[in-house]
Amino acid sequence: MIINLVNKIVFLVLGIISIAAASGNNGLAFLKIDVDGRSSAMGGAYTALASGASAAYWNPAGLAGTEKENVILTHHVLLSDLTQEYAAVKFNSGLHHFSLAVNVFTIPGIEIRGEEPSADPDGTVDAVNFYSALSYARSFGEKWQAGITVKYLFEKLYLSSAGGFAVDFGIKYNSLIKNLDWGLTLQNAGKMEQLKEQASPLPLLLRTGFAYRLPYSIFEQNPVLTSDFEYVKDGQTSLRVGGELPLMGGLALRTGARFGSGFFQWSAGIGLNYEAFYLDYAFAPNPYELGTSHQFTLGLYF
Repeated sequence: MIINLVNKIVFLVLGIISIAAASGNNGLAFLKIDVDGRSSAMGGAYTALASGASAAYWNPAGLAGTEKENVILTHHVLLSDLTQEYAAVKFNSGLHHFSLAVNVFTIPGIEIRGEEPSADPDGTVDAVNFYSALSYARSFGEKWQAGITVKYLFEKLYLSSAGGFAVDFGIKYNSLIKNLDWGLTLQNAGKMEQLKEQASPLPLLLRTGFAYRLPYSIFEQNPVLTSDFEYVKDGQTSLRVGGELPLMGGLALRTGARFGSGFFQWSAGIGLNYEAFYLDYAFAPNPYELGTSHQFTLGLYF
């Protein structure tokens, strides 16, 4: 049985890799930015752990991982004045799980200059990247989950704007062995319209990873270790690892790291749960000493 399962997973992974190799380029970088404080604090190693409303970004299959409905709001301050706002709601109808999400990324203060060189700009504008997304997931048997996300993309710079569409696919297999879950997702398979004279290429991502819940509890919760391998077409391949340690009073400490070719970034954060509410915070120093990002997520289960 284990051999047959491994063969199925291998053929599935090879098939998705062939899709990734056939299309896509690296652009619209905001599509690669983490959308919630818990995942960011854990280094973005979240493909197999994703659940609740944030799974719409990380792995839509994870929407089927809980029967609870959920809403999250995230505010993310990156380098300088760059900001990201993310909101998502998850709701259910029997065996069917849905999510609606909005992601807005703003780059303020871009200088406008004419054709002639000048010491002072003619003015400034903000560049805005945006998407709205609809996700669907369901379980198949006791262990398999599958999901899909369809996104409408929009970008605007000064007087030019463009739209486009992209699709994410995800699967999860729970209890690959005891306490070990596996997940895989293909993100941003799609195309943009031309912005001025050229269309922005989408960052086609392939992620796969594991989540392991340690077989002992601390304050009635199990510590978690996660790992992800991320392949970006025409971009950087990286390894992500993370961990979460539960504490008393609904607190949790988290940390993680991302490794790539000549690249290393660590992150950390804290979470607080109170009844149906939770608040997650993450910070991550930029590896090129360009500042530190701060991410706050407020969530509610209902």
